[in-house]
Amino acid sequence: MTEVQNPEEIRSAIQVFPREDGKVPIWDNPNFRAVLKLPKDHKPFARYEQALEEEIQHTLLKEDIILLSVIGAAVCANEAQLRKYMQSVQSASRTSDRLKRLQYRGYVHRYTASVRFEEFKEGERKPPGIFVLGAVGYKLMKYYYNDQHFVHPDKWMDNPYAIQRYVAMNEIRMIGTTNRQLSKWAWLPAIGDHVRNPKPLAVMSTKKLKNQAPVHFIIERVQMAQTFLDYLRKRLKTYSYLKERDGVIKIEGIKPPIMQAVVISVSTVSLAEFVQKQLSLHLYSYDILFLIDEWLDETEELASAFAQGTEEGIVQVKVPFLQNK
Repeated sequence: MTEVQNPEEIRSAIQVFPREDGKVPIWDNPNFRAVLKLPKDHKPFARYEQALEEEIQHTLLKEDIILLSVIGAAVCANEAQLRKYMQSVQSASRTSDRLKRLQYRGYVHRYTASVRFEEFKEGERKPPGIFVLGAVGYKLMKYYYNDQHFVHPDKWMDNPYAIQRYVAMNEIRMIGTTNRQLSKWAWLPAIGDHVRNPKPLAVMSTKKLKNQAPVHFIIERVQMAQTFLDYLRKRLKTYSYLKERDGVIKIEGIKPPIMQAVVISVSTVSLAEFVQKQLSLHLYSYDILFLIDEWLDETEELASAFAQGTEEGIVQVKVPFLQNK
């Protein structure tokens, strides 16, 4: 006879950390689902030569190339983010129109987001579509920018948590970029002078500050569906070793003198509080901050979305040089 699991054990298998309003954000919901949606009767290209022919014939426009490069640099972003990334080039509606055309020819792939066991209520706004490079878009970007890393479209199949991770991180990247506060954003840079060292998800670099060096934030993303405590312990131990050995955590492409901090990107305040309670981040010998989506969603300002761990819990900290001007 099969043993019936205790319902409480099932619920506690993946611990959920809701926002203050009791909701679990879709970009960190363990029940997140992403489905590839192909346009009706679409006719995708298979070779980048076909894309080059379109460019010569001015069917593939200059702004389309820019849009593809933005998607490639973002890795995976939703439509709302892409409309903001492209706001200095074209209108939001124009970006949406060109995305439909690029999707039809296979330059980009579009995924729809949903949450298992939840129904969207009538009148409730559905999450924006998620875009990654399609097969021909990937080939075209590799042709033009061969020194850069792009993610092959097959990598996104059955990989919903990676989609969540990059969309959430692109909200940070998009706000910092469109507000002209960042000088650089690097995905998965090498650290510590050795390619075999574990790579952080991203490094966010500010512009040069008055009378001091730029600040480089080494970002790790925590997701509820992960066994994240062991993951963070190992990463923080690596950063402690590198900091003690070199006096600074060396980052690929970034020369000293630099100021830096390790940032743990989390979706909710309750998740940050749990991490701080379990790991006592205030006891580490280097600066560790939280960057909290819940606060970022409220203000759309990086400066007020940071927190720091203390013996009593977490406290919000203001980062004045990241304030919107």
